[in-house]
Amino acid sequence: MTESFFFGESQLIHAAGLENDNPEEQPSLAEPPIISIDVSHLYHTDQRFPLKDDLMKWVRDISMANNFVLVTTKSDSGAKGRKEYVILGCEKHGAYIPYREPDLVEGTSTQKTGCPFRLKGRRTKDDKGWWLKVMDGRHIHLAAESLVGHNYAGRLNSEAKEDVINQAKTWVPPRKMLASLKEISNQSFSN
Repeated sequence: MTESFFFGESQLIHAAGLENDNPEEQPSLAEPPIISIDVSHLYHTDQRFPLKDDLMKWVRDISMANNFVLVTTKSDSGAKGRKEYVILGCEKHGAYIPYREPDLVEGTSTQKTGCPFRLKGRRTKDDKGWWLKVMDGRHIHLAAESLVGHNYAGRLNSEAKEDVINQAKTWVPPRKMLASLKEISNQSFSN
């Protein structure tokens, strides 16, 4: 009889030396170590931004340079006498709440880790600009190794969107649109 190249589970455990005869000494699944990365020093500034878009661009540029992605978690337009503000948080803030029973959704996962990172942008008292306050500067997860292929980082900016709209109106094929975007932009697009 020829020797089989396929191992059963018990043969793999024995070959790796992982068998444990004492069931009380079985290794337990421990919680992953808690990580806390404080990046609040990157966002401390006395600068006043003339527009909300300038504030958002400045914050997102710093975040992307450090491989973190920020999203708007809460905002108010300033209607009915309230002050206009925006709260930016890590894309991994909060907890995932499934809209179906967990047993029905197999093989899915979430990026949410409950990251406490928060920034608050608010109009100045004289309404002539925006200031930034760090509410919590800690991330409880590691930064991404690279944002290449990330759904948020790969978005088109407003100029590129306008260019695509104009090309679509003139019936330019999508492959030529992508080629022109690669020439114009210094962003990396995946093939």
